[in-house]
Amino acid sequence: MSSNGPPIQYRVFRLPKRGDSGDCEDAAAVDLQRGRFAIADGTSESSRAGLWAQMLVDEFVQTPAPQPGAWLPAVQLRWSKEVAARPCDIATATWYVETRRLQGAFATFLGLVVEETRWLKRKRWRALAIGDSCVFQVRDGQLRKSFPVARSEDFGNTPDLLGSSSDAQGKELKKKVLGQKGDWCPQDRLWLMTDALAQWFLREHEIDGKPWETLEMILRAPVPETAFIDRIELLRNRQQLRNDDVTLVAVCL
Repeated sequence: MSSNGPPIQYRVFRLPKRGDSGDCEDAAAVDLQRGRFAIADGTSESSRAGLWAQMLVDEFVQTPAPQPGAWLPAVQLRWSKEVAARPCDIATATWYVETRRLQGAFATFLGLVVEETRWLKRKRWRALAIGDSCVFQVRDGQLRKSFPVARSEDFGNTPDLLGSSSDAQGKELKKKVLGQKGDWCPQDRLWLMTDALAQWFLREHEIDGKPWETLEMILRAPVPETAFIDRIELLRNRQQLRNDDVTLVAVCL
Protein backbone atom coordinates (compact mmCIF):
# COMPACT_ATOMS: atom_id res chain seq x y z
CA MET A 1 0.00 0.00 0.00
CA SER A 2 1.32 3.42 -0.88
CA SER A 3 2.54 5.25 2.19
CA ASN A 4 1.32 8.46 0.51
CA GLY A 5 -2.27 7.25 0.41
CA PRO A 6 -5.05 8.37 2.70
CA PRO A 7 -4.97 7.02 6.23
CA ILE A 8 -6.91 3.87 6.96
CA GLN A 9 -8.67 3.62 10.27
CA TYR A 10 -9.72 0.30 11.74
CA ARG A 11 -11.08 -1.35 14.84
CA VAL A 12 -10.94 -4.96 15.96
CA PHE A 13 -13.65 -6.51 18.14
CA ARG A 14 -13.67 -10.05 19.55
CA LEU A 15 -16.01 -11.87 21.93
CA PRO A 16 -16.04 -15.55 22.97
CA LYS A 17 -19.17 -17.62 22.87
CA ARG A 18 -21.45 -17.26 25.87
CA GLY A 19 -20.81 -19.76 28.64
CA ASP A 20 -17.36 -20.73 27.37
CA SER A 21 -14.75 -20.60 30.09
CA GLY A 22 -11.93 -21.06 27.56
CA ASP A 23 -10.27 -18.54 25.29
CA CYS A 24 -11.84 -17.14 22.14
CA GLU A 25 -10.70 -19.35 19.25
CA ASP A 26 -11.15 -16.58 16.69
CA ALA A 27 -8.14 -14.44 15.77
CA ALA A 28 -7.41 -11.18 13.95
CA ALA A 29 -4.30 -9.33 12.83
CA VAL A 30 -3.56 -6.04 11.05
CA ASP A 31 -0.49 -4.47 9.41
CA LEU A 32 -1.39 -0.98 8.21
CA GLN A 33 1.96 -0.40 6.49
CA ARG A 34 1.32 -3.40 4.22
CA GLY A 35 -2.42 -2.75 4.00
CA ARG A 36 -3.08 -6.25 5.34
CA PHE A 37 -6.01 -7.45 7.43
CA ALA A 38 -6.87 -11.02 8.40
CA ILE A 39 -9.34 -13.01 10.49
CA ALA A 40 -9.53 -16.72 11.27
CA ASP A 41 -12.01 -18.94 13.09
CA GLY A 42 -10.49 -21.95 14.84
CA THR A 43 -12.75 -24.99 15.06
CA SER A 44 -13.42 -25.87 18.68
CA GLU A 45 -13.39 -29.59 17.93
CA SER A 46 -9.71 -29.46 16.98
CA SER A 47 -6.58 -29.18 19.13
CA ARG A 48 -5.11 -25.74 20.00
CA ALA A 49 -7.38 -24.13 17.42
CA GLY A 50 -7.01 -20.62 18.86
CA LEU A 51 -3.23 -20.82 18.61
CA TRP A 52 -3.47 -22.06 15.02
CA ALA A 53 -5.90 -19.27 14.04
CA GLN A 54 -3.61 -16.62 15.52
CA MET A 55 -0.57 -18.02 13.71
CA LEU A 56 -2.42 -17.93 10.40
CA VAL A 57 -3.48 -14.28 10.64
CA ASP A 58 -0.09 -13.14 11.95
CA GLU A 59 1.70 -14.82 9.07
CA PHE A 60 -0.63 -13.39 6.42
CA VAL A 61 -0.19 -9.77 7.47
CA GLN A 62 3.60 -10.11 7.73
CA THR A 63 4.51 -12.19 4.68
CA PRO A 64 5.31 -10.67 1.27
CA ALA A 65 3.28 -13.32 -0.60
CA PRO A 66 -0.41 -13.46 0.33
CA GLN A 67 -1.20 -16.87 -1.19
CA PRO A 68 -1.29 -19.61 1.51
CA GLY A 69 0.71 -22.04 -0.62
CA ALA A 70 3.75 -19.80 -0.16
CA TRP A 71 3.68 -19.51 3.63
CA LEU A 72 1.48 -22.28 5.02
CA PRO A 73 4.20 -25.00 5.37
CA ALA A 74 6.33 -22.76 7.61
CA VAL A 75 3.34 -21.98 9.85
CA GLN A 76 2.44 -25.66 10.09
CA LEU A 77 5.97 -26.45 11.23
CA ARG A 78 5.95 -23.70 13.85
CA TRP A 79 2.57 -24.83 15.19
CA SER A 80 3.82 -28.41 15.49
CA LYS A 81 6.95 -27.37 17.36
CA GLU A 82 5.09 -25.05 19.73
CA VAL A 83 2.43 -27.63 20.60
CA ALA A 84 5.08 -30.30 21.14
CA ALA A 85 6.98 -27.98 23.48
CA ARG A 86 3.94 -27.20 25.63
CA PRO A 87 3.56 -29.40 28.70
CA CYS A 88 0.64 -31.80 28.77
CA ASP A 89 -1.35 -32.34 31.96
CA ILE A 90 -1.12 -36.11 32.31
CA ALA A 91 -3.94 -36.13 34.85
CA THR A 92 -6.40 -34.79 32.31
CA ALA A 93 -4.93 -36.25 29.14
CA THR A 94 -7.18 -38.90 27.57
CA TRP A 95 -7.11 -40.92 24.38
CA TYR A 96 -9.58 -38.41 22.93
CA VAL A 97 -7.33 -35.43 23.71
CA GLU A 98 -4.33 -37.25 22.27
CA THR A 99 -6.23 -38.13 19.10
CA ARG A 100 -7.22 -34.52 18.62
CA ARG A 101 -3.60 -33.42 19.09
CA LEU A 102 -2.40 -35.85 16.45
CA GLN A 103 -5.07 -34.73 13.99
CA GLY A 104 -4.01 -31.11 14.46
CA ALA A 105 -5.88 -27.84 14.38
CA PHE A 106 -8.24 -26.39 11.77
CA ALA A 107 -9.56 -22.92 11.01
CA THR A 108 -11.40 -20.91 8.40
CA PHE A 109 -9.42 -17.94 7.13
CA LEU A 110 -9.91 -14.64 5.32
CA GLY A 111 -7.14 -12.26 4.26
CA LEU A 112 -7.55 -8.78 2.79
CA VAL A 113 -5.02 -6.55 1.01
CA VAL A 114 -5.90 -2.87 0.50
CA GLU A 115 -3.79 -1.04 -2.08
CA GLU A 116 -3.48 2.40 -3.63
CA THR A 117 -1.21 3.05 -6.61
CA ARG A 118 -1.11 6.80 -7.12
CA TRP A 119 0.75 6.81 -10.42
CA LEU A 120 -1.92 4.52 -11.93
CA LYS A 121 -4.70 6.22 -9.97
CA ARG A 122 -5.97 2.87 -8.73
CA LYS A 123 -7.53 2.07 -5.39
CA ARG A 124 -7.98 -1.67 -5.18
CA TRP A 125 -8.50 -4.45 -2.68
CA ARG A 126 -7.92 -8.17 -2.93
CA ALA A 127 -9.22 -10.90 -0.67
CA LEU A 128 -8.74 -14.64 -0.35
CA ALA A 129 -10.76 -17.02 1.76
CA ILE A 130 -10.86 -20.61 2.91
CA GLY A 131 -14.19 -21.36 4.51
CA ASP A 132 -16.91 -18.99 5.65
CA SER A 133 -15.21 -16.03 7.30
CA CYS A 134 -16.39 -13.07 5.21
CA VAL A 135 -15.71 -9.55 4.00
CA PHE A 136 -18.47 -7.13 3.02
CA GLN A 137 -17.93 -3.87 1.13
CA VAL A 138 -20.43 -1.08 1.77
CA ARG A 139 -20.53 2.13 -0.27
CA ASP A 140 -23.04 4.96 -0.06
CA GLY A 141 -25.40 2.92 2.09
CA GLN A 142 -25.42 -0.08 -0.23
CA LEU A 143 -23.86 -3.54 0.01
CA ARG A 144 -21.48 -3.63 -2.93
CA LYS A 145 -19.75 -7.00 -2.49
CA SER A 146 -20.12 -10.07 -0.27
CA PHE A 147 -17.30 -12.63 -0.22
CA PRO A 148 -16.99 -15.61 -0.08
CA VAL A 149 -20.60 -16.25 1.07
CA ALA A 150 -23.46 -14.40 -0.62
CA ARG A 151 -26.55 -15.89 1.09
CA SER A 152 -27.29 -16.55 4.76
CA GLU A 153 -28.58 -20.03 3.97
CA ASP A 154 -25.18 -21.04 2.58
CA PHE A 155 -23.55 -21.17 6.01
CA GLY A 156 -23.21 -24.79 7.11
CA ASN A 157 -21.43 -27.06 9.56
CA THR A 158 -18.69 -28.20 7.19
CA PRO A 159 -16.87 -25.18 5.72
CA ASP A 160 -13.50 -25.62 4.04
CA LEU A 161 -10.65 -25.38 6.54
CA LEU A 162 -6.93 -24.80 6.72
CA GLY A 163 -5.22 -27.54 8.73
CA SER A 164 -2.03 -27.51 10.77
CA SER A 165 -0.94 -30.86 9.37
CA SER A 166 0.70 -30.90 5.94
CA ASP A 167 -1.09 -34.19 5.28
CA ALA A 168 -4.42 -32.34 5.56
CA GLN A 169 -3.74 -30.10 2.55
CA GLY A 170 -1.89 -31.59 -0.39
CA LYS A 171 -3.35 -30.82 -3.80
CA GLU A 172 -6.68 -29.86 -2.24
CA LEU A 173 -5.40 -26.49 -1.01
CA LYS A 174 -5.72 -24.74 -4.37
CA LYS A 175 -9.32 -25.94 -4.65
CA LYS A 176 -10.17 -24.49 -1.24
CA VAL A 177 -8.73 -21.01 -1.78
CA LEU A 178 -11.23 -18.55 -3.26
CA GLY A 179 -10.30 -15.08 -4.47
CA GLN A 180 -12.10 -11.78 -4.96
CA LYS A 181 -11.06 -8.24 -5.83
CA GLY A 182 -12.61 -4.84 -6.21
CA ASP A 183 -12.01 -1.12 -6.22
CA TRP A 184 -12.54 1.21 -3.28
CA CYS A 185 -13.38 4.86 -2.76
CA PRO A 186 -12.91 7.15 0.22
CA GLN A 187 -15.63 6.60 2.84
CA ASP A 188 -16.09 2.93 1.84
CA ARG A 189 -16.31 0.38 4.63
CA LEU A 190 -14.85 -3.12 4.50
CA TRP A 191 -16.31 -5.29 7.25
CA LEU A 192 -14.46 -8.54 8.04
CA MET A 193 -16.34 -10.98 10.27
CA THR A 194 -16.41 -14.61 11.29
CA ASP A 195 -19.32 -16.86 10.38
CA ALA A 196 -21.92 -16.26 13.10
CA LEU A 197 -21.87 -12.48 12.66
CA ALA A 198 -21.58 -12.78 8.87
CA GLN A 199 -24.70 -14.95 8.76
CA TRP A 200 -26.63 -12.39 10.82
CA PHE A 201 -25.37 -9.61 8.53
CA LEU A 202 -26.60 -11.35 5.38
CA ARG A 203 -29.90 -12.42 6.93
CA GLU A 204 -30.64 -8.81 7.90
CA HIS A 205 -29.74 -7.61 4.42
CA GLU A 206 -32.01 -10.22 2.84
CA ILE A 207 -35.03 -8.81 4.67
CA ASP A 208 -34.19 -5.30 3.44
CA GLY A 209 -32.34 -4.33 6.58
CA LYS A 210 -29.12 -2.34 6.73
CA PRO A 211 -26.97 -4.21 9.27
CA TRP A 212 -24.00 -1.96 8.56
CA GLU A 213 -25.89 0.87 10.21
CA THR A 214 -25.90 -1.15 13.44
CA LEU A 215 -22.15 -1.64 13.09
CA GLU A 216 -21.64 2.08 12.40
CA MET A 217 -23.47 2.88 15.63
CA ILE A 218 -20.97 0.69 17.48
CA LEU A 219 -18.05 2.59 15.93
CA ARG A 220 -19.56 5.94 16.94
CA ALA A 221 -20.34 4.90 20.52
CA PRO A 222 -18.37 6.58 23.35
CA VAL A 223 -16.84 3.18 24.20
CA PRO A 224 -17.07 1.05 21.05
CA GLU A 225 -15.83 -2.13 22.75
CA THR A 226 -18.63 -1.98 25.31
CA ALA A 227 -21.19 -1.16 22.63
CA PHE A 228 -20.02 -4.18 20.63
CA ILE A 229 -20.42 -6.55 23.59
CA ASP A 230 -23.85 -5.13 24.43
CA ARG A 231 -25.06 -5.50 20.85
CA ILE A 232 -23.79 -9.07 20.48
CA GLU A 233 -25.42 -10.11 23.74
CA LEU A 234 -28.69 -8.45 22.68
CA LEU A 235 -28.68 -10.34 19.36
CA ARG A 236 -27.97 -13.59 21.20
CA ASN A 237 -30.81 -12.96 23.63
CA ARG A 238 -33.14 -12.40 20.71
CA GLN A 239 -31.83 -15.59 19.07
CA GLN A 240 -30.83 -13.57 16.03
CA LEU A 241 -27.18 -14.59 16.40
CA ARG A 242 -25.79 -18.07 16.96
CA ASN A 243 -23.86 -18.52 20.19
CA ASP A 244 -20.35 -18.69 18.78
CA ASP A 245 -17.07 -16.81 19.00
CA VAL A 246 -17.44 -13.49 17.20
CA THR A 247 -14.79 -11.34 15.52
CA LEU A 248 -15.33 -8.09 13.62
CA VAL A 249 -12.70 -5.96 11.90
CA ALA A 250 -13.98 -2.62 10.64
CA VAL A 251 -11.79 -1.08 7.92
CA CYS A 252 -12.68 2.58 7.30
CA LEU A 253 -11.15 3.96 4.09
